[in-house]
Parts: sequence; C-alpha cells; structure tokens
Amino acid sequence: VRSISDIARDEWSSLIQEEDSPFLDYEFLAALEETMCASPSAGWYPFHMAIRAADVPTDQQKEQQKQQNTTDTLQSKGKLIGAIPMYVKTNSQGEFVFDHAWAEAAYYQLGIEYYPKLVAAIPFTPATGKRILTHPDAERAPLIRTAASVLKEIAVANNFSSVHILFCTDDEADLIEDTGYVRRLSVQNHFSNRNPNTGTPFDSFQDYTMTLKPNRRKALRRERKKIYEHEGIEVEVYQGEEVTDQVINSAYDLYSSTADKFYFQPQYLNKDFFLRLQNGPFQKYLAIVLAKRNKSTIAGTFNVQKGDTIYGRYWGCFEEVPYLHFEACYYRLIQHVIENQMARMEAGAG
Repeated sequence: VRSISDIARDEWSSLIQEEDSPFLDYEFLAALEETMCASPSAGWYPFHMAIRAADVPTDQQKEQQKQQNTTDTLQSKGKLIGAIPMYVKTNSQGEFVFDHAWAEAAYYQLGIEYYPKLVAAIPFTPATGKRILTHPDAERAPLIRTAASVLKEIAVANNFSSVHILFCTDDEADLIEDTGYVRRLSVQNHFSNRNPNTGTPFDSFQDYTMTLKPNRRKALRRERKKIYEHEGIEVEVYQGEEVTDQVINSAYDLYSSTADKFYFQPQYLNKDFFLRLQNGPFQKYLAIVLAKRNKSTIAGTFNVQKGDTIYGRYWGCFEEVPYLHFEACYYRLIQHVIENQMARMEAGAG
C-alpha cells in the first residue's frame, strides 16, 4: 500500500505487542507521512506490505450475502496477519547505514543503478525492532520467511536494485538470512541496567559509577559537579503529559539548531511532526531532557520511551557548555533508567 492510512489503525495495532518498539506505533508512522517528513520529496516513497489471510465465508455468511444482495465480506479483505513498514528509496538519506559507497561502487564500477531500492525500516530511526510484524495468532517464523522471499520477488518485478531490512531483531535476522539475504552488522552504544558484580539492577546512579574504573569514576564526578554546581545548570526529564507545548517547542528548536550548525546534518523532521506527536496518543512515549540555567533552556535531547527501554534520538544546544552533551545524552538518561527501574537505554546512532 502507498500510505499507512490505507491500513486501518486498529488492524495495524493488532500486530503490535507490548514489548515492541514505540517507533512501530501507527501514530508515529502516520505522523512521518502526514507531515511530509517521510515523503517522495525526501526520497521516501511509502510502499508498505499488508499480509492478509484468505478468509472464506461460511455458508451462513453466504446466505446473508444473498439476502442482502451484497458481496462485501471477508473474502474481499481478509484479516491482517502481517505487515512491513517499507519504502522505495531514491537516496540513502535518513537510514543511518551509510551505504553511499555501495551506491557509488555499483554505478561507477559495475554500471548498476543502485536506486531505487526497497527498504524495510522506520525512517530516520536507527533503533532495533521488528520489521516484519505478525499477528499473535499467526505462526511467526514461516510468515517471516515467506515475506522475506516475496520482497525479493517484488524487487525483481519492479526493477528495484536490492532489498534492505534495517535494524531488525536477531530472530528476524536469522530467519531472513535463511532465505538468501546477507547479514550486515553495526555497532551502537546501549546501557543495560544490570550490575555486572551482582547480576541485579543498579540501586542508584552512584552504584553504577562504582563499576567504572577509578580514573573514569573520578572524571565523571568532576564533570557532573562542574555542570550542576559550578555552572548552576538543572537537567530534568519531562515525560508524557509533562511534555507541554513549551517543552515540545524547546525540543524542536534544539533539534533544529543542530541541523543549522552542521551542513552535513540534514534536518529530516519538521515542527509539525514534533507537534503531531505531542498532541496525540504518542505523547505518552515522549521523554524530553532539558538543561536549564536560571529557568532558561540551553540544551536538551528528544527521547522516546516505552516499557523498560528509553531510546535516545536528538541532541541540541543553544550554548556550548563542557560535558553537557554527555550529561544530557547519556548520564542523565542512565540515571533515569536506574531510578525508574527500567532495563536499558539505547543511545542509538545519528
């Protein structure tokens, strides 16, 4: 389908489990499309796959059809048992796999057009999560293998150079690899809330620092003291309903400031997207870190959390303060995870 809106919200949501990534949420994907962030003008052509069961009407349903003089039944639109968030890409922007060298080698050395290519991914979001969604009642492994094989057929039929399934889960990668795909590995920084000495969650941030090497522990304490005591900065996390209009506007301005500073850092998201998330059901997943001095925002990060995991996404600052970047992007989020008895923080990439 050419838009997430071609799939009913309830149908899509029936495929999402409690432990699944928040970026698979219907509202997140719809916001990307409807605010024109993930759009053809940006090189993202929505091309989602909807996998439906071939339902056959019962004799009673057939009789009802006959009496009502209609053929509009399940046989024309079976139950959604699987789906893939997918896009036809005409560039490699916003994927965070950095395959530009592949594109150049394919074209200049082999004479092969690398674009368009078919990509199963969440736009602008290098966070691990399911890429082939399946209904709880469906057999997941066979459906994954079938879907992966069908994607190759779709690529051939439409003259797409290749199929890319980005940041999928390990169980998906194993099954997809069985169908002839080549696995590619990448590295990210993740924090796991588990004390290596005890095998249990950390009791406090100080408990976490005690697992660091002495020199690093001393440096970390010195860095945080400079931020909080010498600079007089307060760093707080705003969650869910605490993400007010003022907070989300600050988050967008900070995000935009980073793109303004670095010519190589495209601004993929617009203000409408931020406001759409804050004003809708997705607000419950928002976790915005703001660093303030004398109640004025000077830096912060845009993060998303669900269940036991928080995902770091975007950093920005109006004022350069030593060590504040690491505090807002890492240490304050690690503290947040420990204090809220969460399992991990994924700092991500890009």
